[in-house]
Amino acid sequence: MSAVQEKRSSLRLSVPLKMEIRRVVGEPGVPFRIEVVLSNISAGGAYFETDRWQLFDVGGNVQVAVQPPYSTSYEALGLRKLQTSAMVLRTPPAALSPAGGALPKQCGIAVRFERPLSFI
Repeated sequence: MSAVQEKRSSLRLSVPLKMEIRRVVGEPGVPFRIEVVLSNISAGGAYFETDRWQLFDVGGNVQVAVQPPYSTSYEALGLRKLQTSAMVLRTPPAALSPAGGALPKQCGIAVRFERPLSFI
């Protein structure tokens, strides 16, 4: 058996952080603002599941704001969220359900951060 080579360049943390996502004004599609709970996050991106997966298009740009775990130190400094812009890397396939079948409730979305997260 051969070992599978890891392709990710950053360590992924499986922590249930809240993330707000907004479609960038001027991007194709309907503007939206939703909140999700992350499945995992790294320095380079994040993965989450949502029941609003139809809103996302591969290659589309979104603004993200991650809420870090509560800390009195962050709160004292007024650092409540980390934000950046991101590009959608993966969405469910268009032909996800069989003919006449029901669409899945939750589907996974992967985004790549365009810049490092910064406190706001």
